[in-house]
Amino acid sequence: MVDYRFVQVNEFQANNPGWNTFGNATVTKVSNTQWQLTSANANQPSLMLYILGPAAFRVRFNPDQNYDFSTDNSLAVVNRDLGLKNLTVKSTQSDSQLQLDIGYLVLVIDLAPYRLSVYRPNTHGTGPNGWQLIHRDIPGSGTDYLGRENKNIMWAEDGSSVANLKQFPANAQYVGFGEKAGTQLVKNSYTMTFFNFNNYEYGSPGVIPPGNQGGPLNPSDPLYNSMPLTIENNLTPDGDYLGDSYSYLLFLDNVSQSYFNMGANDYSNMSGRYYFGALYGSLDYYFMAGDTTLDAIRQYQTLTGPSPLPPIWSLGFHQGAYGYFDNYKLFNIAESYRKWQIPIDGLHIDVDFQNNYRTFTNSPAKFPNVAEMFAQLKGLGFKCSTNITGMVTANPYDENGQTSTPYTTAIEGREKGYFLTDHYAGGEDSNNFFIAKEDYGQNFGSNPFSYPVPGADYYQNEAPLKNPELPAPLTPTQVMSQTLQANEPYSVINLGTSGYYPDLGQDAASEWWGQQYQYLIEAGLEMVWQDMTCPAMAGNFDNQDGNYIQTLPLNLNMTYFGEKRPNAEVHNAFALMLIRATYQGLLKLQGDKRPFIIGRGGYAGVHRYAAIWTGDSASSWDFLRINVPEVLNFGLSGVPISGCDIGGFGPGSGCVPFDNGESGTGTPYVVGGLIKGGVTNYELFTRWVTMGAFLPWFRIHYDGYNKEFQEPFYYGSPVPENCRLFIRIRYRLIQMFYDAMYENTQSGLPIARALFLNFPADKNVYGQSGYWLWTEFMVGDSLLVAPIMDPDNEGGSKRDIYLPMGSNGQTQWYAFTNDQAPLGAPVSGGTVVHGFYAPIENQNLYQVPIYVKAGAIIPTQDVAQYIDPESPNPITLSVYPGENSSYNLYQDDGLTRAYQSGQYRLTKISHQGITNGQQILIQPLITTFSPLVNYYFISLPGTKLPSEVTVDGNVIPNLVRSTPEAAADALADSSVDAYYWNANIKTTFVKVFFGNQDIQVNAFF
Repeated sequence: MVDYRFVQVNEFQANNPGWNTFGNATVTKVSNTQWQLTSANANQPSLMLYILGPAAFRVRFNPDQNYDFSTDNSLAVVNRDLGLKNLTVKSTQSDSQLQLDIGYLVLVIDLAPYRLSVYRPNTHGTGPNGWQLIHRDIPGSGTDYLGRENKNIMWAEDGSSVANLKQFPANAQYVGFGEKAGTQLVKNSYTMTFFNFNNYEYGSPGVIPPGNQGGPLNPSDPLYNSMPLTIENNLTPDGDYLGDSYSYLLFLDNVSQSYFNMGANDYSNMSGRYYFGALYGSLDYYFMAGDTTLDAIRQYQTLTGPSPLPPIWSLGFHQGAYGYFDNYKLFNIAESYRKWQIPIDGLHIDVDFQNNYRTFTNSPAKFPNVAEMFAQLKGLGFKCSTNITGMVTANPYDENGQTSTPYTTAIEGREKGYFLTDHYAGGEDSNNFFIAKEDYGQNFGSNPFSYPVPGADYYQNEAPLKNPELPAPLTPTQVMSQTLQANEPYSVINLGTSGYYPDLGQDAASEWWGQQYQYLIEAGLEMVWQDMTCPAMAGNFDNQDGNYIQTLPLNLNMTYFGEKRPNAEVHNAFALMLIRATYQGLLKLQGDKRPFIIGRGGYAGVHRYAAIWTGDSASSWDFLRINVPEVLNFGLSGVPISGCDIGGFGPGSGCVPFDNGESGTGTPYVVGGLIKGGVTNYELFTRWVTMGAFLPWFRIHYDGYNKEFQEPFYYGSPVPENCRLFIRIRYRLIQMFYDAMYENTQSGLPIARALFLNFPADKNVYGQSGYWLWTEFMVGDSLLVAPIMDPDNEGGSKRDIYLPMGSNGQTQWYAFTNDQAPLGAPVSGGTVVHGFYAPIENQNLYQVPIYVKAGAIIPTQDVAQYIDPESPNPITLSVYPGENSSYNLYQDDGLTRAYQSGQYRLTKISHQGITNGQQILIQPLITTFSPLVNYYFISLPGTKLPSEVTVDGNVIPNLVRSTPEAAADALADSSVDAYYWNANIKTTFVKVFFGNQDIQVNAFF
């Protein structure tokens, strides 16, 4: 049997001796856009070069000289045409060099020995013909100045591992990499591996080399998602790379365990170089270049496909818990949110929902009349999900000890051959189906009912299906009350369930998996929470690494594009295939509704099916600090909707015993069968909620068997008031989030953006050792958020803020007032605001520094308790003073897929200064959807009383009233275009009715 195992970053060292190198090569033209290079190495492997567009190409290499390049399967890639139409490739070839001019780039391939160099021909540089070098392999022979053998494309002696060594130019900054820990957005000088697995609190032992500490600050830790790509930004190229700024995105498409070493010298000398590679399979990488990061991101979106628009309510606020163990507790949470008037749309119920912890079921004892329950919650505005893991439960017994549906489902799946079988690479095959225990993690008290840990006998006699004495778990409250005495120290167990894992590489099995949601969807489930996307298995006989890797055995064969492959070779594909199967099932089951999945894992391309949350975090300031860079790098890696469990899922250093408020771990205890203590510190929780209100995925979620609570209203004042304020701001801005999501579908720009995306020419955004990049971000084009990430006892009530500067040097910024106060004086871009005071005790807006770019157009709406696209809620277009600008407002029904057939409204809003006033132009571009209201409000903050306001040249009335509130009511009720001026906040409000024609609004002062 082949020994497949997880390989730590210090064991994969492509920079060390002992690897083969490509060496000298001969070249053959295959087509107008393809060239094959064959190595003079004794094994004579080949490399294929594909031109994909004027700024993009692909390199494929496999050390097997008989490798079939005509086989070209990818789960991530959907379109390799990145501008091939009318593309002319000019090639020049000699015995020592192949040169390809593809338009934006010139590729120079040295042949003796092989080395790839990439130039920009139209930018002044120091390369041949004045070209600018932007990317290059390490030279392919001889030794460098440190005496190291130079290699570029390499493979291990046994032919299993491949890598490519590249130059690391001066001043290059590397971002992306999907889901990686660490406070820094830029990942220079880090070694990282990509291997999906259940890394609870980012602290699983054994995945970090000895002498290193795992946890939220170490990017080397493999996490739940694998997106092996990087973006190089270089604003000040120097040396051989001298010239204008550039950006490129490099994506390694390999679903086995892969690696990036970005100049990290921790395990070998990597000065001036970086590498990427994979443990198995081919070296298959895509290169996409541009003047700015956006140019590269646009091409990557074309390559991997756009995200679908989610239902608009998914961008609202959500609450979940492991521990909403019956409908009484769930309804109490729902009703409490409405009582406190804290807007919320989503409720997420963990495996507590299930009948005896069996997937695709509900517990009749704990959640009776589930269709009625979902309908009642929907009537209150709540959309519900439940936790579905990637398995079909093998336990035949429900909570009453009776055999029911999941048992017959398991039998059906077995009979049709839809499950993974215990066929192992390099070993004898068995006819048994693979079955193992899914580990649901820490739970309640001692365990009178746990299943036996799977072992060899499971595969021989299928004990879970035949053992009639397997006990049924009790409800959590019964367990706690029966096994723990009052004030007894709290102990934990591993709760799990045994089951079969679908072989999702089979099309029929994938379709069958999607059908299993029918019962829940028909009962009223609105969304799916896809958990354990990399199986979180308890250690067992067949999983040698089970104690810390917690995944399917790496030598277990699974179907991948019609071929049986060991899990190790396609490991990161399982999560993506699981989420894809769920998404495709929901498309069929939900009619015209937009599916929504919040998933825990994936691979590049997962954005086509799901939003992502960052797994099981802990309650600590470190986990709060990594939240922003993690989300921003997800966005740079193609995933527009991501976020973490606000407040932390599991316990941590930020938890306290709630009864006395002291600092410490806050170890919980039990009183009367209920959990006490273990509460996230009020300050940490408040900072996390107020920050999360501006990130794409916004959900509080926690382990309710280790924490007493983590809902805002259970805290004392001012926690619920502060949280409510910023959640309400989120709901005021929901149209802006939706517009940013629409823009993502068109350009690939994420919702939450690193500063350099909006200000590519501002070199200062990389300053302060990267502090601005990981502690600030943009929502859309114009809103800058700089959250507080430190406790007040470490100076967290104050922070410095950098306000970026546009390419024209004219950018100014206004402190966001939420229409509650007049605009202050503008602050010039390129300025550091020192010591912004944001004390947590104050119940006001300034707990989170927020700035609006001068000239911005920001859509807002009235705060509702939940998002209901079928209820009218007019849009106010806030036009800030400043330079001329435009904004695309996107509207559709927010719920169905009708937009995919063109049913939406797209309106361009622009403004410009005119003599003694401001002009706003409303231009409908696409009008196939009719909003519920046919008017907009226009807000002009920072203005004095207008002398006149006109719409299409016609003077409109000023609704003067005794108070601003009365004037606002009169404007809301007006059936004609009108305006009023609010003297309290120095803002002019205009109501303008629209149709399908352009509208011009002029305000004179």
